[in-house]
Amino acid sequence: LYVRFMLTIPPIHKRQALLMAVGGLIPLLGRIALDGFGLNLIPQLDEVILFFLASALIFGVALFRFSLLAIMPVAYSQVFQSMGIGVVVLDPQTQLLEMNPAAKKLIGVGPLGLLGTPLKRLWPQLGDLNLEAENVTDRAFPGEEGSLRHYRIRVTLIRNRWNRLLGYLLLLTDITQQKKDAAALELLATRDGLTGLFNRRTFMTLAAQEYQRALRYHHSFAVILFDLDEFKQINDTYGHLCGDEVLQEVARRCQERLRSVDLLGRYGGEEFVILLPETGQSDAEAVAEKIRSVIGSTPIQLEEVPISIAVTISVGGIVFTPDDQEAMPSFDTIFSRADEMMYASKKAGRNCITMWPAAS
Repeated sequence: LYVRFMLTIPPIHKRQALLMAVGGLIPLLGRIALDGFGLNLIPQLDEVILFFLASALIFGVALFRFSLLAIMPVAYSQVFQSMGIGVVVLDPQTQLLEMNPAAKKLIGVGPLGLLGTPLKRLWPQLGDLNLEAENVTDRAFPGEEGSLRHYRIRVTLIRNRWNRLLGYLLLLTDITQQKKDAAALELLATRDGLTGLFNRRTFMTLAAQEYQRALRYHHSFAVILFDLDEFKQINDTYGHLCGDEVLQEVARRCQERLRSVDLLGRYGGEEFVILLPETGQSDAEAVAEKIRSVIGSTPIQLEEVPISIAVTISVGGIVFTPDDQEAMPSFDTIFSRADEMMYASKKAGRNCITMWPAAS
């Protein structure tokens, strides 16, 4: 045991280990000298007392001069007990051996009386955790007030030098804030900051995917592009904050009139674009008219200044069918046709709809 202890202990503690070995072996070596070789160092005195006295002195030096007993309590209290990461130790039968306060707080388990409890009984939500191999998994559990808390769980197998399984180490990290930050970044990357609609890049990516889906399943779809008439005049007269309010209200009215499967994006400035999956010519024209009407029929009440502004839009639209693939080999081509129709509406006097192909 002493040799094994000296071989496995960190180098910084080698002197303590050596003193403990010497102190522990003195009584044994002394008895061998007395009983095996008949040595009698001090007649009429039991030398065993001296051997144990020497051991006690050496042990004292090891314990107090090198603070041997203080090593584990300090490490345990300052590291294990104070870690922000939850630490759970299980035996080979997945019964609880130890856990730190962070784990109790994360999982919501009381402080005592849990040792030896199987994992499936202690935390049913972790009962199906894969313990066959080292792995990392993310789980979501209900937190306070019904909100979800997200955790990253790292499973490590504890083995000895002969590769015998001694137990399992679970490290639990609360990644709820990381998830929120990631969702916020994704929102910033895919959504328009002012209206909350898909931004130009995301809309064009999703639209290209819909184009491929329409070709595969032989479906049609419609694209409606519209621009607010005389929007620059609104900004120049009332200011950009009022202009932003107008754009937000236009986005809200459009969202209320579209299906959940429809794509709505802010293409740029005062231009908006809509993609209607599996939509034919008559339905596309009806939706375009509904959007034109809902925006132009009711003035927009501003909060920045106490006035109402009447807004109209110029709309261009096109319906694509797989038979049109040769003439429109990509969504960019389809979009350019809708753009042409929107400018045709502006030339026709604004506040109207022009669908492809436009009448000559």
